[in-house]
Amino acid sequence: MRLAAGVVALCLGAAMLCAQAPAVGASVELRGTHHLGVPLHKKVGGSDDFDRVPHGARAKVEEVQEEGRWLRITLVPSGRAEWISSRYVGRVLPASPVAPAPADPKDLAKVWQSGSSCLEVVSAGRRMAKSDPDALIVGTWNIRWFAKGCSPNETCPENRTDLDWLACSIAWMQVDVLAVQEVMRAAIDVEKLAVVLGKLNELTQGSWQWDFQECGNSSSQRVGFLWNGSRIKLSNRKDVWQLNPNAVNGDNACAGFLRPGRYARAEAVGGGADFNIIAVHLDSGTSDRDYQNRRKSVEALTGIEIDGKPLPEIDADTIVLGDFNTMGRKEEPAISASQEIEAFREELRPAFQRVPGSLACTEYFQDKGGVLDHMVVSAGMSEAAAAGRVSGYCAVRACAPFTGAPPAAYQRLSDHCPVLIEITNTDADQ
Repeated sequence: MRLAAGVVALCLGAAMLCAQAPAVGASVELRGTHHLGVPLHKKVGGSDDFDRVPHGARAKVEEVQEEGRWLRITLVPSGRAEWISSRYVGRVLPASPVAPAPADPKDLAKVWQSGSSCLEVVSAGRRMAKSDPDALIVGTWNIRWFAKGCSPNETCPENRTDLDWLACSIAWMQVDVLAVQEVMRAAIDVEKLAVVLGKLNELTQGSWQWDFQECGNSSSQRVGFLWNGSRIKLSNRKDVWQLNPNAVNGDNACAGFLRPGRYARAEAVGGGADFNIIAVHLDSGTSDRDYQNRRKSVEALTGIEIDGKPLPEIDADTIVLGDFNTMGRKEEPAISASQEIEAFREELRPAFQRVPGSLACTEYFQDKGGVLDHMVVSAGMSEAAAAGRVSGYCAVRACAPFTGAPPAAYQRLSDHCPVLIEITNTDADQ
């Protein structure tokens, strides 16, 4: 029989019944059968005096005894060593094929300086640091009018998307699934998207895929996903028409030239985290109509059904992320962008919560930073980090206004910056 790396076969008795136990050195995730967690023992065979760790705890196997029935483990990150019954091993964690080189504090500026300097960093094996090597990185990025860089009615050769730089920056961020906005539908844009995915496969040794909303014409901005299929699986992908305030059903999901959301069921390859994920791009503008359209879209979040099932019945965990266009309202009574963000935060409760970002900007308009891009998670989603991370030139400039020509990344990638969150790669809602 063929076994996965880090697993040994144990064949016992005349019938040669085989079980599988982790090998010494394997990294494992523990799975409890009791609501208090997994029992830890001081010796092989157990004892009356034992402690417990929560379901989903990570450990390294140090020793195997009793023909694989008992394992001495070291808990990660505490380093505590105890014995467990092997039946509490939920899964053997896949080993990273290439461990990234240690992050260099100077890499942030290099990655967002130019495509060539980004490739220099990535080719050296360095990546953006993660708090947990096995964590999933989920992000959102409005890639301005990909791949032309401006609307079909404009001419903007200086804004044409740099395909190699785009792929390199995504690889450096170690993104597993990226919600994207403003990708065009024309054949040439699809061809250029394929170039990006091919480059990503080269840089990550992954299996990158794309998926976008079904409605719209060749001049429509689309929302959807880019994801690494070797790390995460997206299934049951479909438009969420309820997030377009002009739509009345799935037959007119792009009604009124607005966009639906795009839904997928996300599952880590090999077991671990699973959740609903929805990419959004809400109505842009500062008129009262634009503002009210955004309020209707946010209100619709709590009532979304997929195949007739409310989101919590599919999975308790949901991530909604994208360009929410929280730019306020100019018509009287005027509402500032910060006031709209506060209203947005309150409207999400109690089902959802807005994940705070690491910076006071996610995009630049007229040389100044603003916050349009957000991540929203189910109120009880413990796998999601407490805060998101804004990268790109927003992080390099720390949201300071432009004083001269805009950065090259602003012109050749987007006026928006990527926003990221770490997801602990375990299913804590079982």
